[in-house]
Amino acid sequence: MDRETMLKKLKAGLDPIDISIEKWIDIKIGMDIYKKDFYEFTSDNTTCALCEKYYNHGSLFHNRCTDCPLQLIGERCEYNLLSAWRKACIKEDPQIMIDALFKAKEYMKKHQTDEDVILNDFFQNFAVFMIQTAKF
Repeated sequence: MDRETMLKKLKAGLDPIDISIEKWIDIKIGMDIYKKDFYEFTSDNTTCALCEKYYNHGSLFHNRCTDCPLQLIGERCEYNLLSAWRKACIKEDPQIMIDALFKAKEYMKKHQTDEDVILNDFFQNFAVFMIQTAKF
C-alpha cells in the first residue's frame, strides 16, 4: 500500500489498525504470489497508518508513540530491538506484524468505552459509504 492510498483510507475514517493489517496482508500475499523479496514490498513508516496517526514528530523524548496501539501492547517499533515490527523485518515474515496488529485490535476493543463503540460504529459506517461512493 502506498502513502497516498493509506492517507485516503485514514481520511475516510477507517481504523488505522485495519489499514495496517491490510498493508501487512498485502505484503504477505505479494511475497507468496510473486516470490519476491520481503524488502521489495515494505518501506519505512511513511506508509504506516498507525505512525501517521500516533507518531509525535515534535516530541523531544525517545518515546514518540505513547498512544499507539502497538505501544500499548508492548510492541513499540521505535528503539525496540525486540518489537514485532523489528522481528518481522529481520525474519522477513509479515505474519509476525499481522499477529501483533490483531492483538492490538483486541486490546483496543477491550479498553474502549460505550461512547467509543458508538462513535466507531458511526465512523466505520460512514467510511464504508464514502469508499463505496468515492471515485479514487
